[in-house]
Amino acid sequence: MQTLRQGAFAMGLTFWQIPVILVLLIPAGFKFISDSSSPITYAVEALWLMGMPIIVIALAGAYKSRNVRLSDFSGHIDEMVVFQIASIARWDVVNALERVINSIVSSAPRNLRNWFINLVIEENSEARSYLEKKYGGSNRIRITVVPREYRTKKGALAKSRANQYAIENLRAQGLISKSTWIYHLDDDTSIGPESVAAVAEHIMRYGDKYYLAQGILSFPHFLTRNFITKYADSMRPTDDLTRFYFFTNVIKMPLIGLHGENMLVRSDVEESVGWDNGNRAIADDSFFALNFAYLYPGRSAFMPAITYGSSPTTIRDMLKQRKRWFLNVSNLSFYGGIPIKYRAFMIYSIIFWIGMVVQNVVPILMVLHFLGVIRMAVINPEVLFLWAFTLSFWIWFYISGLRINREVSGIYRESLIDYAILVFLYIFVISPLEIIGGLLGFISFLKNERSFEVISKPI
Repeated sequence: MQTLRQGAFAMGLTFWQIPVILVLLIPAGFKFISDSSSPITYAVEALWLMGMPIIVIALAGAYKSRNVRLSDFSGHIDEMVVFQIASIARWDVVNALERVINSIVSSAPRNLRNWFINLVIEENSEARSYLEKKYGGSNRIRITVVPREYRTKKGALAKSRANQYAIENLRAQGLISKSTWIYHLDDDTSIGPESVAAVAEHIMRYGDKYYLAQGILSFPHFLTRNFITKYADSMRPTDDLTRFYFFTNVIKMPLIGLHGENMLVRSDVEESVGWDNGNRAIADDSFFALNFAYLYPGRSAFMPAITYGSSPTTIRDMLKQRKRWFLNVSNLSFYGGIPIKYRAFMIYSIIFWIGMVVQNVVPILMVLHFLGVIRMAVINPEVLFLWAFTLSFWIWFYISGLRINREVSGIYRESLIDYAILVFLYIFVISPLEIIGGLLGFISFLKNERSFEVISKPI
């Protein structure tokens, strides 16, 4: 396996790509422009305008985060840090889980004097015996087994149920206090020394003021087996440095949600917020985020930490993942039990996601128009600049994240070929797949599905 790039290198985004792409797109748009209008023209114009708040927020977040560098903090702290990993512990995730555990064991001593790994698994997990045998004798690794009969007050499901049991179990051990912090990781998101440095730095310098902090997710290419999903997850580091950064660090309220990994929370605050989100398939991390914003406004922050995850191994798994995201966030938006003003942006985001069906079909219609397959007015002079700017933004969004994922993979030279492949895949493959995943989630939402399907994580 390749070696991850480590160190306090720059993560901030640059903006020069947007005007360059825009200059290239506007002349191309004139080739497809029409003086007439059609229903698709009006629909596209309305939906592109509806997406402008997201673009403005993302650009504002990117501007604020432009000087972000990964932490190089060298001090040590005495506060207890619990590295919590809630895992389904199936055989097809064990390799990834062991990678995560090994990364913690090798990195944590850099800045922490008191720490342990809390591995949270179900009583009937496939690999339970194997994990207990391998890690049971370690004084740094504790295995918390969620009893089969355990129920929360509101009937939480899956990971929400496991996290709620874990926080109750920590309370029983006397580990809930202002000096104990919980650092959440998924069972495929490993860390490096700079991740631990950021955790320690936040606790020492900002812990009294900000009770929750979120970092950046990256997806090194050598941890991904699938050509398409490798490019599809290019958008995720950019999202952390734009929209998530804006809400978590600029306005200090994570109203867009949080990730269930690379998230640091003071233990007494986590206990007060809780994970008991009811008996629907609701995004545990986003539920926690909105509830935190409601209970502790102005108390969240960004921390310059990065984690290294693996993208879905198949297109099928990618669709399952996106379907689950849409279903869980939809349930949270409409049934989350949190005041509407804290759920408003989530609801808007869901509507925008549905609207992407029309937005992203436009380039395909333009190609079909160029080939003479159809004759339909797609864009007119009124919406040409809006179309070009919107598409420029989303192309920039993806290529910016691709640069980060390439850099953490140890690939430092820019590659125009790689960027060209990404643009083609984004327009004709990735966007349609994202739309299909959202539609599958919408259907599941209408059917009130309550299942939680975890995808395979073999690396």
